[in-house]
Amino acid sequence: METCVRAAADGASGSHASVWCWGSNWSGALGAGLDVDATSLPVQVIDAQSGQPVGEAISLDVKDCHACMLDPAGRVLCWGLNNGGELGRVPRQSGQDLDFSAAAVTITDGDGTPFSAPGGSVSAGQDHACVVWPFSNYSDMQIWCWGNDDSGQLGDGHVLGEPSYSPVPVAENALRLGSGTR
Repeated sequence: METCVRAAADGASGSHASVWCWGSNWSGALGAGLDVDATSLPVQVIDAQSGQPVGEAISLDVKDCHACMLDPAGRVLCWGLNNGGELGRVPRQSGQDLDFSAAAVTITDGDGTPFSAPGGSVSAGQDHACVVWPFSNYSDMQIWCWGNDDSGQLGDGHVLGEPSYSPVPVAENALRLGSGTR
């Protein structure tokens, strides 16, 4: 299992906190682009597109062997195991579709545009993930989820539904979000 935290470079938590992980790196769970089994020292999560540290995170959640974060612009990034599409990619394929990513990948909508949830919070579940936003206005709050839907985890009205590799709308007027194992 990996551990990930939001921490400022000077060691204080706050609004300019970047993401650091340590522990098991099974299926790229550390997000640092490393080819190691584990590390006991914190390493910064790397953006797969730029090759640079992901920068500031306003929300972070870790589940088993994958994690997701939300940056200040509302961009959602996830890394680690992609068993059910939790990285926004079709799992178990060759080429650019991945079973896992050892660096953070940007979640996109159906047409490949980066999905945006400014001012929100991300929650990683087993083989799926969700985001809720905005927190500033409860009457306009939205939840979107992606990944495996074999037990209705995406909240799209389908039990034993098909996975979604891009976010789908779930519910309105949510106050809190947490994802579980099913």
